[in-house]
Amino acid sequence: MKLCDFENNFIFKTTINLDDENFIILKEPELKDISKLSKAEEDETKMIQMFGEILPSCIIDSSFENENGEKASGKEISEMLKKSGSMFPEIIGTWIKSIPFHQRLKNTQK
Repeated sequence: MKLCDFENNFIFKTTINLDDENFIILKEPELKDISKLSKAEEDETKMIQMFGEILPSCIIDSSFENENGEKASGKEISEMLKKSGSMFPEIIGTWIKSIPFHQRLKNTQK
């Protein structure tokens, strides 16, 4: 496999449908971000805040456009979502639950 194919084959992605037409696709956090998250593991509020900080870099696609009719950036989408005190935590929670932090590799014992 070519290294450039790794992201398409092994980086986990989650599609969150907001309604019948609108969606957000998020990728799993990078290792540097996971180490930050592990420090906040005991405090749920802090954990949601930290996921909110890494959210813009993890949004890889959406149905949203900015005011200029261009595809909205992760930062623009994240700022929009933070305006909803109910939707933002729900999206973060759905994303967290979907990430396969458990074993994904095939383990073959000889």
